[in-house]
Amino acid sequence: MVIDPRCFSGGLEALEAFFKHCPADLGCAYVVIQHLSPDYKSIMDELLARYTAMPVVMVKEGMQPEANTIYLIPAGTTITLESKGFKVVQKTPHQFSLPIDIFLHSAARLFKQKAITLIFSGTGSDGSQGALDIHREGGFVIAQEPDEAKFDGMPRSVINTGIVDVILKAAEMPGQVSSFIQQTETGLIKHKVPETHALSAPHDDMQDIVSLLQQYSHINFHEYKPATIERRIERRMQVQHVQSLKSYLEILLQNEAELAMLVNEILIPVTSFFRDTEVWEMLAAEVLPELVKRAEAQQGIRCWVAGISTGEEAYSLTMLLLEACEQQQKFLPIKIFATDINPRNIEAAATGHFDKSLVNTIPTSRLEKFFDQTDAGYQVKPILRQSIVFARHNLLTDAPFTRMDIVLCRNVLIYFAQDAQQRVLSRLQFAVNQGGYLLLGSSESLGNDGSDFSTVSQKLKLFRREGISQPGEFTLLAAQPKPLLSNRSRKLAQLSKQQLSESHLEISKNLLIQHFAPPSLLVDSEGRVSQFFGGVQDFIRVKQGAADLTLAKLLPEKLIPVATALLYKARKEQRPFLSEPVLVDALHQSTLLMVQVLPVESLPKDSFYLVSLIESVTKTTAQLGYVHLDEEITERMSLLETELQATRENLQATIEELETANEELQATNEELMASNEELQSANEELQSVNEELNTVNAEYHEKVLAMQRTNADLDTMSRASGIATVFLDEKLVIRRYTHDLKKLFKIRDSDLGRPIDEIVHLLDYPQWQEHLQQTLQSGLGLEQEVTAENGHIYLVRMLPYQVKLTDAKGLVVSFVDITALKVSADLQTVINALPEHIAVLDATGAIQLVNRAWQQFAKANGDPELRHTGLGSNYLSVCQQAKDETAVKAAAGLKAVIEGSSPQFTLVYPCHSPQEPRWFVMHVKSMEHPKFSAVVSHFNITAYVEANSYEVPIV
Repeated sequence: MVIDPRCFSGGLEALEAFFKHCPADLGCAYVVIQHLSPDYKSIMDELLARYTAMPVVMVKEGMQPEANTIYLIPAGTTITLESKGFKVVQKTPHQFSLPIDIFLHSAARLFKQKAITLIFSGTGSDGSQGALDIHREGGFVIAQEPDEAKFDGMPRSVINTGIVDVILKAAEMPGQVSSFIQQTETGLIKHKVPETHALSAPHDDMQDIVSLLQQYSHINFHEYKPATIERRIERRMQVQHVQSLKSYLEILLQNEAELAMLVNEILIPVTSFFRDTEVWEMLAAEVLPELVKRAEAQQGIRCWVAGISTGEEAYSLTMLLLEACEQQQKFLPIKIFATDINPRNIEAAATGHFDKSLVNTIPTSRLEKFFDQTDAGYQVKPILRQSIVFARHNLLTDAPFTRMDIVLCRNVLIYFAQDAQQRVLSRLQFAVNQGGYLLLGSSESLGNDGSDFSTVSQKLKLFRREGISQPGEFTLLAAQPKPLLSNRSRKLAQLSKQQLSESHLEISKNLLIQHFAPPSLLVDSEGRVSQFFGGVQDFIRVKQGAADLTLAKLLPEKLIPVATALLYKARKEQRPFLSEPVLVDALHQSTLLMVQVLPVESLPKDSFYLVSLIESVTKTTAQLGYVHLDEEITERMSLLETELQATRENLQATIEELETANEELQATNEELMASNEELQSANEELQSVNEELNTVNAEYHEKVLAMQRTNADLDTMSRASGIATVFLDEKLVIRRYTHDLKKLFKIRDSDLGRPIDEIVHLLDYPQWQEHLQQTLQSGLGLEQEVTAENGHIYLVRMLPYQVKLTDAKGLVVSFVDITALKVSADLQTVINALPEHIAVLDATGAIQLVNRAWQQFAKANGDPELRHTGLGSNYLSVCQQAKDETAVKAAAGLKAVIEGSSPQFTLVYPCHSPQEPRWFVMHVKSMEHPKFSAVVSHFNITAYVEANSYEVPIV
């Protein structure tokens, strides 16, 4: 059986609630990770054992996890899981660490999609990075509701990562865990598409789901590997508790929030600072210093990091480049294009803020140099942030960046189908300059189209371009129409015929524009391009520098002044304009083009213009204003020069003010940095101590509650027993006593803390103080029978005790009233001396007391084990069950005396033995007693009958 690790962190109350509702037979191993001080002996095993039938054990080195067992982390250690079992490592005392992240990382690596982590109440962000590892491998992540958590730091931190599958109260989690296990074992998607196939033919629910995702996100998930899509869909089906793809499709059609969750599931953020240390060490030692050395001062260094997730790799590369520039004392402009398809990731990366758990892989020196600490984590400094441009970019459809010194695209290609991988690789290779580098993920390669690249490190997947990138190595794809759902899904979504017609109309328009419209660009009033139409890719030129979708960066050099001037005129007069023909080189041939600018009717504050490139115009219209380029260009240049001169003057004044302010800020910054370093160190220590104190406090609180319950049990037991008891310390001072002690001692509640010899008692016990001292000193118990003034006899029992882990001693003295026992013993002695067979019965006819003669006769005459005539047996029932006439008469008479209808009863009857004839007289006499009801005696009158020689009548 595969055992799933269950990892918990946080408050004791949440753990108790979980295990109280958790079945003991789920077949899982449970690992509880807490922040514990190395100097503290935890009692968590005792506390959890009260709420579960599962065994609770402390982890030891090499121990193999077993099903239905709870494992606890030893104090002062970190633990991990390996194939050989648990590995226990001692921590450096009082040093800040992240034991939850450490364990979860190992659990994710070993158990992959079978791992589940539950994050409970706790402070800080420990567990967030480990939960990302669990999620990345396909495992399940559950967080406690922050409003329920006593400390919401850890739950909120992991929720903010965006990878939490379910947010529940602690008591509700066992049901979700059980459901996940059952669905994992049975599987939800029965007919899986093989890895070599693509999700292309729209024939089933899976295709409809993928098409719906494409409509929602504008991402073509048909080009992703089927296994990736299926695994993420299956995870969301488990969260939604549905068993079929059809049911899940209905949920997606009705719930846009679930659509967003599924998109985020597929676009899983997988990254960390300096991930795969060996890769970054090679970049820092060999690659980046070379790039800095050969870079020109004006051009600087250009990098592209594709698929950045939340930005850690982009920031890691920037840090290493800045350090390389500093080492060579060569300060260059650095421009890093960081792209991702998920706008949510781009937004998070651009903020530059990270939790403490996310920066634990950054050395302290770099952390202080490139980050500012905040209350919630760390913020990147401007020197780091200003070098990076974050942008949304689709590797499958968008044009690549160009002339890059190094391109990083790690562990992104593995999610694409084979054809899509080749297209993306073509774009990545085109982006790299001659002599530049391409770094891929550990499971990726250049494929069949990498002849222009040499291998720097096959192990680290680092390649260097030796040839020059040629145009045509990639093609700009025309805009693809949104995929349509199948008829079945359209019915579920209730799509109308009108919507279907509109979709076909949109497709037709796109085809018409593509084949018959001139190459055109839709721009705003500032010349920024919003949309491309027709075969515009034949005339676009991607230029060196920062990514910029403006006319000045996209059009050929000869068309830039023409288009700029016409746009200025059209914006000023709000009417169409057409330029003179201009000879332009396009696709290895010269083409005569005219530029036409048409204002688009729209709101005044939202003006757009259509810039069209028309080949060899043969006719013009009167409506178009024909423009003389020289005059317009001269007028436009004059206006721009005036604006530029004013801007320069303002800029110079601003620079002077900033320089003055910068000097003051620099001095202040140095002081703040020194203070910040001290506060950072102190804060980490305080956070660790705070979490340890919270854990200790919770355990002590539970221990106090347990002691209160024990005291309540003790008080109830003392009242129920009715035994007078007093507790004395080693100085014979009263610590505690029971209510019944007041019958023997004249004691009050205010006497607690007084010596026992000051309290007056009713016992005839001259050796009272002597025996107390003797018992205390010898450590041996003592018993003594004493008489009280009320005539009762008491058994005085003295027992010494010692408090564990201390030198404190004391005595427990109890007084048991044995008067009734003594009287009963005396009565038994008397009746044992009588020769008659005597038994004492209660009101039900049960035997309460017999003498020795009764027992001996019964054993010798058919009842050797005294089952029918011994103590506790019902003598009346025995007589009633017998069938002979004598027994019937005896039962009737006995019953009459017990019920009170007759004061006594006498019966003469024969009881012959094989050796001799015998006659007996049975006499029953009632008695007044709270416990006893009648006395039964049997007299042997055989000698009397034989001496008088007459027949005995039976009465």
